[in-house]
Amino acid sequence: MTDYQMDTKKRPEHSPVGPSSIEAIILCPGRVKLSENLPDHTSFAAAQGTVAHAICEKVLKGDSLKGYKPGDTVAQDGYDIPIDRDMHDAVAVYTEFINDIRGAYSHLSTKEVIEGEISLDHVGLPEIYGTVDHALSIPFDTLYVTDYKHGTGVLVSPENNPQVMTYALGVAGDLLHTYNKVALSIVQPRARTGDKIKTWTTTPLEIEAFLTDTLKPAVKAALSGNAHLSSGEKQCQWCKAVSICPEVAKQSMLTAQEDFKTFAEINPTNPDTFTIDQLAQVYKQLPLFKKWIKAVEGRVFGELATGNKIAGFKIVKGRRSRSWQDTAKAEQFLQDTLQDKAFEKKLLSPAKAEKLLDKQGKKEVKKLILVSDGKPSIVKDSDKRAAVSIAADDFKHLT
Repeated sequence: MTDYQMDTKKRPEHSPVGPSSIEAIILCPGRVKLSENLPDHTSFAAAQGTVAHAICEKVLKGDSLKGYKPGDTVAQDGYDIPIDRDMHDAVAVYTEFINDIRGAYSHLSTKEVIEGEISLDHVGLPEIYGTVDHALSIPFDTLYVTDYKHGTGVLVSPENNPQVMTYALGVAGDLLHTYNKVALSIVQPRARTGDKIKTWTTTPLEIEAFLTDTLKPAVKAALSGNAHLSSGEKQCQWCKAVSICPEVAKQSMLTAQEDFKTFAEINPTNPDTFTIDQLAQVYKQLPLFKKWIKAVEGRVFGELATGNKIAGFKIVKGRRSRSWQDTAKAEQFLQDTLQDKAFEKKLLSPAKAEKLLDKQGKKEVKKLILVSDGKPSIVKDSDKRAAVSIAADDFKHLT
């Protein structure tokens, strides 16, 4: 087995049309130009994912995990990310899957990419470049491409997934047509529902069709300067321009006007006046409303924080809180003064206990855990979970 790394020219660190953004760009090409010169904002979850990817890379390359072991803390993108057993367990699901693929072809000459740079220069799209989590090439047979997802909330499928198909194009280079099949996998160990590992096996012809029919037109439009904007849950979810997007604002207002202009009898402040159909129409748009409102709040805060005036509003200090200036000195003082009363004892939750226990301990503690049903939630009809009925007497406890 040999390592493979594609050489790339010096470019900005992140491509504005990189693989991780491709699906959103296909849905809304105009987001690229609209987002130009806007600052990047990394969430705690994103920083946590970056650290998990670093551990994945170290494990697969056999590098030292010094500084990345349970109990350590890693500074990443302005956050202190704690490393715990849960993160290592998630990484193990991914690395074991990769090792299974490696093992199946250990007797053959293969090419492997681990957190390697890819580019689509060879197909006339030099603007597309990024980092693929893992790929294993079995010449004249199969190209395996695997993407690790550390998130829990948004479930990702590899089927017709623009991101992993773009990775496949980058890894294969000019040799895509020489493979019999392409196996695209998403490993999402912390997914709340569904399979942790999903694989979609396709053909080079399908990947090439994606390139010709979808990817090239979308990127060409995105870089043209006059691409159309299109609002929607997927393309707006991580877009940093959502607060200044005229299409999001337009659609939010049009939806509100359309939903209410024919509902003269409806009091917008009282959902009890909605018919079932009207309720469904309004509820369907809530994610977009919430995202837009949150983005506007963030933009207003940012403008005020940088000294710009917004009529009728200002920033003030939040509620004051108190903490120890020196925890060690405070602990010593309270121990000397209050003895046992200086500390509060609280039993660990089942989740925290499992992170600290070994395999046998986890097995034993399961006997002590009571599993209760979670609070019912509203999801789309496409969700695989079975619908439940809630008795009228129970409903009052949920509101």
